[in-house]
Amino acid sequence: MSDTIEHLSASGIKSFRECEKQFWYKYVSDVEPPDEGEIEHFSIGNTIHDSLENVLQQPDVLELSETELLERLRDEERSLDYNYEDSEKVQTCLEFAAKYISGYVTNIVSVEDRFEMNVNGIDFVGYADLIADVDDRGEELSDVIIDWKTGKENDEWKERIQGGMYVKMFHEIHGRWPDSIQFIYLNEGTRSVHNRINDGDVMWNDHQNKYWEEIEGDISNISNSAFNDEWEAKPESSRCHFCSFKYACSDYIGSEDCEPHHLEIEPSL
Repeated sequence: MSDTIEHLSASGIKSFRECEKQFWYKYVSDVEPPDEGEIEHFSIGNTIHDSLENVLQQPDVLELSETELLERLRDEERSLDYNYEDSEKVQTCLEFAAKYISGYVTNIVSVEDRFEMNVNGIDFVGYADLIADVDDRGEELSDVIIDWKTGKENDEWKERIQGGMYVKMFHEIHGRWPDSIQFIYLNEGTRSVHNRINDGDVMWNDHQNKYWEEIEGDISNISNSAFNDEWEAKPESSRCHFCSFKYACSDYIGSEDCEPHHLEIEPSL
């Protein structure tokens, strides 16, 4: 029985590229993942995102020094009701957020902007954490889409999926192109920059959108899999370990299938 794909997100496309069967479980099937309670990294991510969202909507935020901004972020974080253990990570993320905002952001366009568009009958939805004008080492960039990340740095292909989709949706809504999309890895203290013009090569404009062209290939592959009801499993131990549907999947590679790898202690000769 074939399925029809009516909704897609950047997370969904990334999931499909990693493992088609994982995509099927998460976005097509009726299988529910087990209730694992409140997961630590989700709590930390929500704490950081909510703290930034609330503070960045305050009218005087860009008038604050880095120290004052950090203190306000900390005050906001303390007022939120999230449970987590890694307070050191939360503080590291807030410190780098304050450093980035104070050092780069010159004007706030919008905070937590919801993007929506429909392409060929498929609804796309995304959320931009921050859209701002940025002074990037003397280069003035307008309508920069900024995405806060609290985990490890992503592979470039994952950034291109999210970036390409957000750039496309921004243009569909506002009729202009963002100069850049930047992924800010708060716990790592790094940022990944994807500019509209990179070393003289235009990534997106009215004539082409190289990132979106890659995504169109993914959309076609997803639609074909749904039509044929064929979802290829791509089992790999670390990927399977973090999959919420691992115990429902017959292709799961997990610890149950592993042979003991400890060596016995040999008697001395």
